[in-house]
Amino acid sequence: MPTWLLAGMLLLQGSAPEAPPDTLLRERLLAHQRHMMLVLGSWAAGSVVIGGYQALRGDRFVRFVGYQNLAWGAIDGAIALYGVRDLVRKRSGPERDWGAEARAFRRLLLLNAGLDVLYITAGAFLLWQGKDARWRGTGLGIVIQGAFLLLLDGIGYVLTPGG
Repeated sequence: MPTWLLAGMLLLQGSAPEAPPDTLLRERLLAHQRHMMLVLGSWAAGSVVIGGYQALRGDRFVRFVGYQNLAWGAIDGAIALYGVRDLVRKRSGPERDWGAEARAFRRLLLLNAGLDVLYITAGAFLLWQGKDARWRGTGLGIVIQGAFLLLLDGIGYVLTPGG
C-alpha cells in the first residue's frame, strides 16, 4: 500500500490504530521492571563506590557502615543484572498472561517490602543496642540499605501497571 494512501486513511480515521491491550500492558510492565533494575543497579554501583571509600578512609564506625554498603551493593548489583537478563528472556520468550505477570510482580514487591522492614528493624536494633562502633556502624549500614530497598519496593508496587 502506498505511504500516501496509508497516511490518508490514518487522517480519516483520526489516529493511529491502537495496539491490543495485552501488548500495551506487556510493554508498560517490561519498561517499569527495566526502570526498577536500572535504579537498583545505580544504587548498587553507588553503594560499592561509597562503601569502598568508607571502608578505606573512615574511622571504625564509618568503616563498618562501609562494609555494609559494599556487601549490599554487590548483592543489589547481582540482583539487578539477573533482573535485566530475565527481562531480555521475557521480551524474546513466548507470549504469556501479562496481567498475571503484573500481579506476580506486585506480590514479589510486597514480600520484599516485608523483608525490608525486617532489615530496618534488625539494623535499628544493632544501631541503638550495639556495644561498640563496629555493631553500631553495621546497624546504620543495614538501616540505610533497607530503607532504600523499602522505598524502591514501595514505589515499584504502587507504579506497577496492570496489577
